[in-house]
Amino acid sequence: MREYSDSETLVSFGNDRDRDWETYWLAAGIIVSSLPSARIVGQGDSTVPRGGGRNAFLRVGRLSHVDVRRWYGESAVVGIATRENLHASGMTVALEAMASGRPVVMTRTPGIEDYVLDGITGRLVDPGDYVGFAEAVLAYMRDPDLAKLHGINGRERVVQSFNTRAMCSSISEIVGLGRCAP
Repeated sequence: MREYSDSETLVSFGNDRDRDWETYWLAAGIIVSSLPSARIVGQGDSTVPRGGGRNAFLRVGRLSHVDVRRWYGESAVVGIATRENLHASGMTVALEAMASGRPVVMTRTPGIEDYVLDGITGRLVDPGDYVGFAEAVLAYMRDPDLAKLHGINGRERVVQSFNTRAMCSSISEIVGLGRCAP
């Protein structure tokens, strides 16, 4: 895990069909209007807003794992906007961000509360609520200590609850196989 950065950079990754890039970029416009030093990075098939000055908005294409890790390390917060869905779209990015020690601002859809704990490891907002999304991101950018705390909480949650042993135990319990090998 890289030391927390208070860089005022928001990043988002992912290309699945349930990503809501419109909400993400609308929120980005509010963020940059309120905090002109902010930088917003997004991956995926989306139209990046114009304006914002000094290249505030950046759309990136496919990235190597090394580049994704670098962007997480340079970010103040990771944002994941999705449409209503039933399969926890964005979960991988949320877990990667938390493993990187970054707070997550994410759309509240069924099952996401099992991963991102609202007010503890990040903030959850309603689908399409670009104003709430922007406010949650700005709260972290304006309070690096809170962002760092929620990032640490997220990292601890991933290390303790989302590892191979925990997954094996959960699956074994569900299918009735008993215990996992040590």
